Amino acid sequence: VIPNGVDTSKFQPRRQRSNSIFRIVIVSTLRRINGIIEALKTCVYLSRITKKPFECVFIGKGNINRYANISTLLKAGEYVRFLGAKYNVEDYLRDADASLCLKRPAAAGISHALLEAMASGLPVIAWNNRTYKQVIHNGENGFLVNSLKEAALILKELLENESLKKRIGIKARETSLNYDWSIVAEKFE
Repeated sequence: VIPNGVDTSKFQPRRQRSNSIFRIVIVSTLRRINGIIEALKTCVYLSRITKKPFECVFIGKGNINRYANISTLLKAGEYVRFLGAKYNVEDYLRDADASLCLKRPAAAGISHALLEAMASGLPVIAWNNRTYKQVIHNGENGFLVNSLKEAALILKELLENESLKKRIGIKARETSLNYDWSIVAEKFE
């Protein structure tokens, strides 16, 4: 089995943002098992604890209408956008502030979405399980959470604390360099 890697030259941290709204990006196929509903609920919790503007952007193939309807039922529609499948995710990650990786199964391998977000210099909030613990050291290069409310509290902290966001993003980028395809290929070979 070839482990997942990332093209760190393609996924780079942003230099300047085109938008002042705090943007949370979720890159995943729109399937329940991938934590889409959990991400929506996290955004609902965040809306209850902050007055600052933010948006949650979902990028991935799948039934957008189904999750847009769930978003409406959860009263999350005003700050959630579904963009569908995109082949230039690096552009969207470069224009984001944080990423949620709430795929539940602990037995799953390290996801491309996680590595790509980290390579883009984003703080990642993920479940506190053995899969994510392989890459994320809580509070150093990302955040590991045990509940959706905890995820929302961390997002609020990142929204309000630019220096924390930058510090975690720099460490995330540094970690991602260990997963560059050139290193993964060499280890595999």
